[in-house]
Amino acid sequence: MTIESPEDDADLKLIQASAGLLSDLELALPKLLWRPSKTGVNHGRVHTQVKRKDLDYVIKLVRSIAFNERRL
Repeated sequence: MTIESPEDDADLKLIQASAGLLSDLELALPKLLWRPSKTGVNHGRVHTQVKRKDLDYVIKLVRSIAFNERRL
């Protein structure tokens, strides 16, 4: 049995709270940054314009992750 420091406990809470948000961010970024591939391999060209709702969603995820970090 090991004794965890308060800092270790805070890090663990941050990881647990942010895991889902980071996963969502990982899925959302390619949609925001890249056009769909015409061949289905890798990604297409870089977007020159993005949909406002897609950008707002990614910003919301980043803010949520930052908020969780500050809270702990």
